[in-house]
Amino acid sequence: MKVWKSIISNRIYQAILCILTLIVPVLTFIFVGNSDAPNVFGFLWIGFYSCVLLCLTTVNKGIRIVAVLINVLAFLILAVLFLMGGAEIIPGMILKMILPFVPNPWL
Repeated sequence: MKVWKSIISNRIYQAILCILTLIVPVLTFIFVGNSDAPNVFGFLWIGFYSCVLLCLTTVNKGIRIVAVLINVLAFLILAVLFLMGGAEIIPGMILKMILPFVPNPWL
């Protein structure tokens, strides 16, 4: 319990988590504006797990809501863009977010 309280009160840890939650949205908007952007699917797990950790350790509900909404918006933008490849891209993206090490036949 003492370790958990020190993690929650650590400002550097909170700042790193906030920066990690912004990786996927920033890469999404770079991907939308530039065709030479890196593969966004390799970074989906960072956005998912950083949002989970941020929600578990941040006391401020406003930061939680904003971080999750920004990542959901980035996920939806990617889903709409890649739906031209077929409807199976949605389960593929969810699989890559939750289990990034599992090979995905859709991507």
